[in-house]
Amino acid sequence: MWGSRELMKGEPRFCLWLREAPPAVLRHPLVRSKLEKVAAHRAGSPRLDVRAKAATPYLFEYDTQPSARFIAFPEVSSERRTYIPIRFLEASDIVTNKIIVVPTDSILHFGVLTSAMFMAWVRAVAGRLKSDLSPSPETVFNTFPYPDLSSSRSERISQAAAGILEARAAHPNWTLADLYDPVSMPVDLVRAHTRLDSAFGRQRQVSDASRLMVLFQRYGELVGASKPPR
Repeated sequence: MWGSRELMKGEPRFCLWLREAPPAVLRHPLVRSKLEKVAAHRAGSPRLDVRAKAATPYLFEYDTQPSARFIAFPEVSSERRTYIPIRFLEASDIVTNKIIVVPTDSILHFGVLTSAMFMAWVRAVAGRLKSDLSPSPETVFNTFPYPDLSSSRSERISQAAAGILEARAAHPNWTLADLYDPVSMPVDLVRAHTRLDSAFGRQRQVSDASRLMVLFQRYGELVGASKPPR
C-alpha cells in the first residue's frame, strides 16, 4: 500500500484489499475481527459520512484505486525539491488518500507533470502544508493549461521523459527521496531533467516567471475559447 511517505521511501506497507473479496474471506475469523474493529471505529466518528461507511468496513474509506497502470503523485512534497517525484504504479499497487492518482500511463503526460513548466504552475497555485507543496486536483491539475504541443515537441518531451526513467533505473538502490534531494540528486538525473525542460522550448526554461507568462497566456486562451459566443 502506497502513501506519500511510502512512495518517497520505496517501502510500501501491507493492507487487506477486500473490495472484491468473496464472503468466505470476509467471514474468516482473523479478517472478521479486523472488520468489526473498523466498523466500530467508523461508527464512533463525529462525521456523518464516516459513520455511514461503518456498514461497509471491508472497503477503504477513500478509494481512488484505478483499474490500469497510472501515475502516482504524492499529496505533499518538500518545497526544497526542484521537482515533485512521481512514478508509475500498477493497478495492483494499492494507494491511500495520500496519493493523487493520475489515471494514465502516457509517457508524454509523465513528462509534462515532472517538468519545470508544471512545477512553476504548482509553486504559483498550489496550497501549502506548513511550507511544503500540497497540490490538489481541483486547484492544480484541473486548472493546468497544457502548452500547445506540436507532434514534434510531444515526441521530444516523451523521449526526454523516458530518459528520466532510464536515469533513475541507473540507481536501483536509491529511493525517490534520495534521487530528488537537492543535495544528492545524481548528475545523470539532473541532465535528464534539463533535457526534458529544454524540450518545451528555449523561451520556456529561463525562469519560473517566464514559464508562468507562457502558462497564464495559454490559460487565457483556453478559458476564452471555452466561453460561449454572445
